[in-house]
Amino acid sequence: MASAAVMLVGSFLDFFKVDFPGGSEGESAWGSGLFPIAIYPLLFALLMAGHIAAVSFADPRLPEHLLGFTWRQLHLALGAFAALIMVGYLIVDKGGADFGAGFFLMLLSAIGLVVGAVLLQKESSAPVAGSTPPTPF
Repeated sequence: MASAAVMLVGSFLDFFKVDFPGGSEGESAWGSGLFPIAIYPLLFALLMAGHIAAVSFADPRLPEHLLGFTWRQLHLALGAFAALIMVGYLIVDKGGADFGAGFFLMLLSAIGLVVGAVLLQKESSAPVAGSTPPTPF
């Protein structure tokens, strides 16, 4: 949930910036040249954080699988897509612009989403103390 909050803040800061002799000008992820692609990682982060918050605090009755995937698999896929989009911005031609603080916050947040999803995967595979291990059949 922290990564989603940091990504939300980063989306309003300068994603790209151009330095001029008289100053600099920046564009946030909500700018006309970046919207909607730069916002997809934020949407993925908010979906993941919303699910984690709902399960942690409200105990909703959600199906065990969604579109054939478990919730943990969906978290991993959304986190990986968010990180892939942000890494894609690293290799794209920026046309003389530099990255701003918003880009770096969103990139680190996307990496945090992947790390959180992997930890969630490992949490599900760890045996619970006092429980019997599952049988292979």
